[in-house]
Amino acid sequence: TSMITMQSWMFLSSFETLRKNIIEKTEIKSLNHLGTRAFSEIGGEVVSTVAWISKKISPKNEGTYIRLVDYKNTELKKVEFSNRANYFQAKQKDFEKIPESPIAYWVSDKVREIFEKNQKLGDIFESGGRVKTHNDDKYLRFFWEIKEEDFDKKYFLCNKGGEFKKWYGNLEYVINWSEEAKQEYRSHGGMYNLKFENKIGITWGNITSSFPSYRIKIKNSKYNSAAPTIFLLNENIKLNYLVAFLNTKFSRFCNNLINPTLSNPVGEVLKLPIIFSKSFEIKEKIDILVQQNISISKEEWDSRETSWDFEKLSLIDGRDLKNAFKNYCSHWRDNFVQLHKNEEELNR
Repeated sequence: TSMITMQSWMFLSSFETLRKNIIEKTEIKSLNHLGTRAFSEIGGEVVSTVAWISKKISPKNEGTYIRLVDYKNTELKKVEFSNRANYFQAKQKDFEKIPESPIAYWVSDKVREIFEKNQKLGDIFESGGRVKTHNDDKYLRFFWEIKEEDFDKKYFLCNKGGEFKKWYGNLEYVINWSEEAKQEYRSHGGMYNLKFENKIGITWGNITSSFPSYRIKIKNSKYNSAAPTIFLLNENIKLNYLVAFLNTKFSRFCNNLINPTLSNPVGEVLKLPIIFSKSFEIKEKIDILVQQNISISKEEWDSRETSWDFEKLSLIDGRDLKNAFKNYCSHWRDNFVQLHKNEEELNR
């Protein structure tokens, strides 16, 4: 059998049964993973294709896989097709070592072993569900659209996805949390379990055009379906350690193996493997670095007029505008250098 198809069947959970059938009952001879922009007639990042040849026999031999997804136009893909660095050999049985058996032919044996032998985030976290208002125009507001006396009474801060923002932020919206509003959400099956009320968790944007960015869900905030949110099953585990892992390059790499799409639903995140350090010193260091990252990110977020905790413009600090601007630039340059340094340390 030879086919050219979308790459969806290689990774998405909805195709797991098909993948297992292919892995167990056919032998993939060769697979050319073309990715987006493989055909000049089709532009954009939505149509991602793969060409493959298989035989209906029990798999015995390694297949040949060609990875061209990183080359962004037809001509480059043609040139790189002959580059042996883009060629991989893989045993189909190894695909089953990663949850839901994605056709992750390019990963090393070490990565497969990490998936196979370590806990998954789903063993440590549970999904917090979501609020679905069914009428955001009616029930969601920017916080500056409501009366101050209604804040933290009728309206509460609401996580709702947003821009790429790690550690802390994206808290511009408030949600109507009156009894009448909550009853309306429940009537449409759009209310999360209230056992998650006022708990600290980890949240992120469900849709992203780049990489996922994970941040702390603060205690009194709510969250809707655009912001998947997870909570610890065991409160004795430090949340900072886990948000640190989720924001590492390794987590991003693993996430892309099992879910290389623009959507990042909670079910896919909970499949990621987690390795806990046995060193108390390393755990403490991670906790300190993450807390510093959260503090820097919170200060940056609160320096905007679009933050509820905004107090005043930093530029008005100083004897005159020139010195204030100089101090402002120096302060944030130092902060972002420190943040970058901390993130590089966490990636080690």
